[in-house]
Amino acid sequence: MFLFVSISIVTFSSSCRRAEMEPPAEILTDSVLVNILTDSYILNAAFNQTAGTIKDSVSQAYSQQILDKYHISQEVLEENVEWRYAQERMDTIFNMMMERMNYLEDHIPRRQ
Repeated sequence: MFLFVSISIVTFSSSCRRAEMEPPAEILTDSVLVNILTDSYILNAAFNQTAGTIKDSVSQAYSQQILDKYHISQEVLEENVEWRYAQERMDTIFNMMMERMNYLEDHIPRRQ
């Protein structure tokens, strides 16, 4: 949730300014960004029904694991999201994220 909330904050602040931006020092590919956002969305959904300090601490630990999985920092992620917003590419990224989530859902083994 921590990661997802951070991305949401960057999203809101970035949507207010569309000025020309310098690209971030470390540019994530669209596919990596889609995977990170998908993982973050799934993490947020998993913790949606949980409350309290346990939720916050476990969510932060899992959020850090997502960043570690992709070998990036929160700052690199935020810079990339903000830059994509400035380029007006986040709609495309979010559509790709939804396609990935649909693909994953279609390939989850069903209980019988």
